[in-house]
Amino acid sequence: GDEDLSGLLRRAYEDIRGDPDEVARFCEEEGVRLHDLRDTRPVLLLRASVDDHSVDDEWREAVRSNPLEYEVLAVMVKAGTFCDQGWGNAKGTLGLALYDAGGTLAARCDLFGTYRTPSYSHGDHPGRILGREEEVISMARPGFTYALEYTVGGGGGHSLHVKCLFCKILPLAANEAAESVCPQSCRMQDQEGDAGLFVGPIDTDGKPHGRGELYYDDGCNIFVGEFSHGSMVKGVGYTGTEAKYSMDQGRWNEDINPSIVEEFPYKVAIVSNLTGMYESDGSESQSFVDLTVRNATSFTVHFTWIDDETGEEDDLDFENPMPAGE
Repeated sequence: GDEDLSGLLRRAYEDIRGDPDEVARFCEEEGVRLHDLRDTRPVLLLRASVDDHSVDDEWREAVRSNPLEYEVLAVMVKAGTFCDQGWGNAKGTLGLALYDAGGTLAARCDLFGTYRTPSYSHGDHPGRILGREEEVISMARPGFTYALEYTVGGGGGHSLHVKCLFCKILPLAANEAAESVCPQSCRMQDQEGDAGLFVGPIDTDGKPHGRGELYYDDGCNIFVGEFSHGSMVKGVGYTGTEAKYSMDQGRWNEDINPSIVEEFPYKVAIVSNLTGMYESDGSESQSFVDLTVRNATSFTVHFTWIDDETGEEDDLDFENPMPAGE
């Protein structure tokens, strides 16, 4: 069918998109427009947690996007929690870096400043929206990549701890007639008192009002729906792009309402790094799981086991192509 053909063309394009001449030949041979092959959905980068005790001042990668397929209007970045070791010198930072198609750094933005310094004013749940006045946004081009990065700090004793690190990349409209308005944001709590960063229209009192998204501080959860003067009215709660619960008239439904899910979809391309640490009861080993999902058709998993007595490590990498849609 047309949908299967479109998927085949898209996968063929992904293999050659780094070569503009080859892409042009492909479009001419297949009779398709480049715009029809590109994935113009917003991109969501998600790192579930960072717990790093590295002793240096280098920028370290938390999660990286696939090559961009459009110019960028704005980027929202939010951390559910962000803190350092809580004593001594302060060196922990979070950054957004832009790399060109060859992997060279094009621009980097220190997102919030150094945690626990006198100039730091973002609290334990920092969030902001970067617009095209920032070089890291205006310089983005198709083929470039974004990376959420962080520094821990050299000198000994430093550590950095981050939970639910979100980064949503919004495309610049392809034509002047389309809307290209940088969104607003503010902190809010839902009916149960759970807090997060709202992204969307705001009324004259600075409260969420209209269709928007709430990025929770805990659990890497997202609510997409309708808000009225600071209150959630109707919508869907998501983990990633999976609908978990729905709301109508300000109340959670006992069961997910499919019509509400259809009304409030969360359409993004997700690149996630779901990293956790697990230790079984009474064992003398630890296991680290690093899961990276880069698109709808594949994922990679990296396992590391560390024996506490010997310090020996065993590693296993698993790459699994999946049928589209599963």
